[in-house]
Amino acid sequence: MYGLLNTTDHVLTVGSNVTSIVPSTGSIHGGTEVTITGTNFGTVFTDNPVQISLNGGVGSVNCYLSSINSTNIKCRVGEAPFTYNMTAKLVTFLKTSEEATCVPSTACVFNYTDSIPEVVNMTPSYNTTANHWQV
Repeated sequence: MYGLLNTTDHVLTVGSNVTSIVPSTGSIHGGTEVTITGTNFGTVFTDNPVQISLNGGVGSVNCYLSSINSTNIKCRVGEAPFTYNMTAKLVTFLKTSEEATCVPSTACVFNYTDSIPEVVNMTPSYNTTANHWQV
């Protein structure tokens, strides 16, 4: 059959949503592994770069991807360019250079903290499976 397609009552929605980030607080020194949960993420590492946006994008911090699938992204937050507590926005970019929508809008809030745990004791042990020492 040839002709026009009736698009009444048809809506095409293209995009992605971020529904949560866990944990939502990380050290200003970087290294926090964050799990971003949402919808319609790409499955290739270059599809969804992630940054922590500071002051509207000035001085943003990369979040280095370690795994990705259509509903979860895991990344490790880089070091902050400041030495104090600060609230920022985690931004998940789409392959089309747009940003994933935060649903709810508070889903993308990331808090940097300068309060880090103190190591008070370490015990070495030998891992026979990996054939090396670990702490």
